[in-house]
Amino acid sequence: MNLDEEMRQLRESTNKSVPASPPRLDVDEVMARVREEVARRKQARSTTPATAAMASNASEALPAIGIPPLPRWSPAVPRLPYRSQYTVADLLAFSDRDFVDQCYRILLRRSPDPDGLDHYLGRLRRGELSKIEVLGEIRFSPEGMRHEVHVAGLLVPYTLHRWQRKPVLGPMLRWVHGLFRLGASHQRLQSQDAAHARELHEAGQLLNQAFEQMDAAWQAQQSRLQQQEQGIRALESRTAHAEARASALEAQLGSVQSGLALLEAELPRLRDHSEATHKQVQDLQARLGSIETDWRGEVSALQTRLESIESGWRSELAAVRKALDPVAARAASADEAGQRLEKELLSQVKRLEAAQASLQTELARLDGLDLQTGLARIDGLDARIRPVEELLAAEREEQSAQTESLDAIYAAFEDRFRGSRELILSRVEPYLDDLREAGAGTREAPVLDLGCGRGEWLELLRDTQMHARGVDLNRLFVESCRGRGFDVEHADVLLALRRLPECSVGAITSMHLVEHLPFETVIALLDEAKRVLRPGGLLLLETPNPENLLVGACTFYTDPTHRNPIPPETLRWIVEARGFHGVRIKRLTIGRELGRLDPVAADLPGAAILNTLSEHFTAAPDYAVLGLRP
Repeated sequence: MNLDEEMRQLRESTNKSVPASPPRLDVDEVMARVREEVARRKQARSTTPATAAMASNASEALPAIGIPPLPRWSPAVPRLPYRSQYTVADLLAFSDRDFVDQCYRILLRRSPDPDGLDHYLGRLRRGELSKIEVLGEIRFSPEGMRHEVHVAGLLVPYTLHRWQRKPVLGPMLRWVHGLFRLGASHQRLQSQDAAHARELHEAGQLLNQAFEQMDAAWQAQQSRLQQQEQGIRALESRTAHAEARASALEAQLGSVQSGLALLEAELPRLRDHSEATHKQVQDLQARLGSIETDWRGEVSALQTRLESIESGWRSELAAVRKALDPVAARAASADEAGQRLEKELLSQVKRLEAAQASLQTELARLDGLDLQTGLARIDGLDARIRPVEELLAAEREEQSAQTESLDAIYAAFEDRFRGSRELILSRVEPYLDDLREAGAGTREAPVLDLGCGRGEWLELLRDTQMHARGVDLNRLFVESCRGRGFDVEHADVLLALRRLPECSVGAITSMHLVEHLPFETVIALLDEAKRVLRPGGLLLLETPNPENLLVGACTFYTDPTHRNPIPPETLRWIVEARGFHGVRIKRLTIGRELGRLDPVAADLPGAAILNTLSEHFTAAPDYAVLGLRP
């Protein structure tokens, strides 16, 4: 019998004496799959990078579904500490990838480079090199000789293994060497099989712990589902109660309708009385018209007198400029005359207001003489009908909110109030210089437009050979932009920013978006924009300017989705506070209609106040805040 046959029989007897699988676990079917996986990994003797990445990702995902982090498996042989001297047995205790890694770390004092690891691990797995030869080649390499790590008992076996590669002498040496080591082979095989059995047993224990934790999480999930089912049953009970209330309200509505029928029977008599009252009101209105005519005449006369006094006062003021001495006396006289006239005018106005109030009181009394009883009954019916109407209105609103989309409404709103395509292009064209100055619009530093809407800005960027893409939440806008060939994502702008990698965008623009957002969302948007922008990247935020009183008090609220106007200095400070540099305000007038008020002459009374108000009515209707990422 040759040496190879003896070695085969020795391995078979060793395998029979040493258990090759872990003890039986609780769940038979699960453990059958576990044993198959362990057997497969035992053949490979290593974990591929893709498998390790999957295991790492799965372990990181467990806490998100309520399972605590699972225990990690570690090999049976611990890593060697750094020393100046080792034995061959210290390093031969490792296998496969761990063996090559330990050789590099111990003998060369570094981790293996990818090429070296692939070289030695591949030849070791193919049987081209033994572990002694790998150990010797690394130790006696030029780098290994520089580190001079002593491995006791290596030189002779390494030399012998190298001689075994000789064409003629090698087979004889292998036979003699195998016969010499036959006694120790049995012990080594038993040791290796024991280590493998230990690793399998520990892996089984770890799997048991993992399944126990997952079972606990499953039980918790089942408990939560039961609670939700109880909530659903409670909601069904409330729904039945609401239906009963609706039936009761329908019965009340029937009684209300009966009361309305009685009122309809009384309507002819009430109509006759109303006609008589209406005639009285017409007579009173005629009297009021006469009084109003007289009042307007008196007011006109007073206004004429006031203009005459003002004209005289201006003449006196002109004379004062020529003669300084009598200025104070004549000005005081004119002022007293004006005050007397003002008091007289106010007295006339108060008398007219008192007469008008008396007339309105009389009209109210006449209207309520014979209708009070009927109105009281109608009010009572209204009070009983109102809850029914409110319930029906609430149901209609809920159905409307569930079945109708606001996208089409807002798209039509934009077409009506935003302006034509040519107008929007003229408004955004000045921003091209800001993008060029920041180096944005290239393939490496594209422009991202948040809330791109109908895509006018994307169109201009494409026409100027700049790379850009957009984000919008309105599906109709997104479909329209994609139909024109633009790269547009249908998403919430904040979520879209969070999906982007750091330093991946050259510029972020936003035309009339921040006024739609809550303050907390604006802060989060600025933080994400800073993260996504490249160093030196441009942030551009355009919004209505409340410095223009007409915008702040009226046109801003034309859009029902606007929240509140943001003053320019406030937005500039917020952008600067979130870490942007060189923040500046650009007030925008190009392509925008501006009101025109001629300034009041400086020598007229109140000219300073009126001219200041005029400036606020003619201020730029929009502004932009621009900042750079440091």
